[in-house]
Parts: sequence; structure tokens; C-alpha cells
Amino acid sequence: MTTPSKLAVPLSEAAAMLSVNPRTLRRYIAAGKVPAFRLPGGRDLRIPVAALEALVNGNAGGASA
Repeated sequence: MTTPSKLAVPLSEAAAMLSVNPRTLRRYIAAGKVPAFRLPGGRDLRIPVAALEALVNGNAGGASA
């Protein structure tokens, strides 16, 4: 997985980084496996890159920001 120079990425980009469907990533977020936050305005979800790296490395749910 190549790490962008960002601290957090949009849902679609995070799903592409993990090679999963965005719906799958939404399920991970709902299950508490991946943390996410909304930008002001309430529509755009962002996922911390550190959380994605933790998920890939087998430390699911472990990244806290």
C-alpha cells in the first residue's frame, strides 16, 4: 500500500487503497474496525491513513487519532 502525504483520505480513496468496495469500508466503520470522521458540513467522510495502515498490518481497530 502506498501512503499518501495526507493524514486522512476520502472514503473512496481509502477503499481503493484497501482494494475493497466503498460499501465494505462503510461496514468496517459501522462495526468499529476503522475510525472515520466527517468534515464540517457533515457529508464528507475521512479515514485516517494511520488507521488504514493498522488495518493492513493486522492491527484492526487499533489506530487512534
